[in-house]
Amino acid sequence: MALTWISDINEKEVFGADIKAGIHATILCGLFLGLDANGDAVLADNRDSVSQVAARGASYDNGTYGTTTNVKNKARASFVRSGKLTGFSGLTPNALVYLSSGGGITTTKPTTSDELIQEVGFVYDATTIYVDISPESLAP
Repeated sequence: MALTWISDINEKEVFGADIKAGIHATILCGLFLGLDANGDAVLADNRDSVSQVAARGASYDNGTYGTTTNVKNKARASFVRSGKLTGFSGLTPNALVYLSSGGGITTTKPTTSDELIQEVGFVYDATTIYVDISPESLAP
């Protein structure tokens, strides 16, 4: 099942950034995005062993929102900082959700030294998370 947003998202809640060259196809709905040193959208990642990037939001509609031309769709990523995202399975309600690798999530708090610890929401029910981006810190 694909991830989808529940309820209408107000355009004021959607943010955008240019997509880093070559990664457009990897930005799928619900993956968490961050910004690299150039301000381009990339997949957020908590690992110290790669280019660590904190989450700034979750991608909306395979990385695009409110665009009408292919040129715009290929150039911009749209992301949402809060809202209900569904399509998961087997989640435990009320558990915290943390950024993981490749824009993904985990309900296990990272403990590996120098990995980012960033709450990106909480589990609403077995199939839905509520996205709510928090500041990041480093695991000791």
